[in-house]
This record gives sequence, structure tokens and C-alpha cells, in this order.
Amino acid sequence: MKKIITALFMIFLLQTGFSAVNALQIDDKPEPGAKSECRWVNLRQTERDAKIRYYKGMLFGNGLATSIDKETFKKEYRGRMLDIRNDKNYKLLADNVNETYDNFIEGYYKEYTDANVLQEYAIQPKNDVLHIFYYNADGTLAHMNDILGPYPNFPYVSRQYNKNGKLTRITYFDSKDTRYIYDGKGHFKGHWYKGELYNKWGCKAVL
Repeated sequence: MKKIITALFMIFLLQTGFSAVNALQIDDKPEPGAKSECRWVNLRQTERDAKIRYYKGMLFGNGLATSIDKETFKKEYRGRMLDIRNDKNYKLLADNVNETYDNFIEGYYKEYTDANVLQEYAIQPKNDVLHIFYYNADGTLAHMNDILGPYPNFPYVSRQYNKNGKLTRITYFDSKDTRYIYDGKGHFKGHWYKGELYNKWGCKAVL
């Protein structure tokens, strides 16, 4: 259970509007001669470019549709467009409960001086762990993740769609430490390694 909750949290960090991917401030360049535990930093630029092309081809090379027809999406997930247990889940999160008999749940907050305010929360059904649904605080669907592969084992792919079925993010989870992140149009967003994000030049990206 802890393994699934951890994986759920990491997917959120990588793929939601609160992720480091969406609010980057890029270092100008790596320190000259610096060596890093992260192999991505120590690769030659041609090697990084080759990896970016390789994973893009893997993720997008088979004619992956960048969206699902809006009506088809809403029909397929009509029972998930609104969290009918919003009030109950809100209270559970306030009580630091992250598991019910049928779901894993996780809340994400914005910090203020005098309080933390719930911005979004995720629901991962225990009978369908390959889908994670993210809701706004009012219970309306914000976006969802569709997971492909042997999750929570590696490697696996997570595709994020917004509430209208448009692909907005796709992440290749190579291992528990390494991920490759692209936006819905195939643009490389970063290489994630042990809690740090690096851009295509090998420069660290920080909040």
C-alpha cells in the first residue's frame, strides 16, 4: 500500500500544475568540470539529444493520438467527472486519512501564512490502479492519468489528459529514480533523477 501511495504522489508531482515541470527557473549552465551522481549531467550533449529522440519516438512514434474525442472521453469517464463523495473525501483529507476501503486518496495544498488550503486531490481506485483522477477542491475533475505497463513496477508510462480528453503530459518512468517527461505535443520537459529535474542541456531546473 505504501508503495502505491508513494508512486501516486510522485506522479502528481511530475504531472500536475503544481509540479516543478511547470514552474522552471533554469540554471545558466553546469559548473565547469563538475561531476554529478546524475548520469544525465555527465553525458555529452549529443548523447542527451539521442536519448530525448529515443524516448520521444517510443512514446509518440506509433501515431499516438494527442486527444480523445471530448464526447467519447466524457462518456467513458462519465462516472468520474464529478466526485460525488467530495464532502466526505474533504473531511478524510483534513483528518490525514489517505486510504478508504475502495480508494487511495491524496491531497495537495497551497501554503499560506496562516493556513494550508486544499487545491486538488487525487483518487486512485483500488480496483483500477491504472487510472488516477485528480479533482479540484470543489469535486470537479481537473485531469486524469492513464497508466500503461506493470505499475507499480518499472518501467511504465503515465499519460495525463485534461477534463476534455486532451493529452497534456506523458512521462516514462524508467525506474524509481529516473523519468523522462514530455508535454502533450512531444516537447521534452525534463529528465527527473532522485528528486531533481534537469533540462535538455543537463542544467538543473529548480522551483
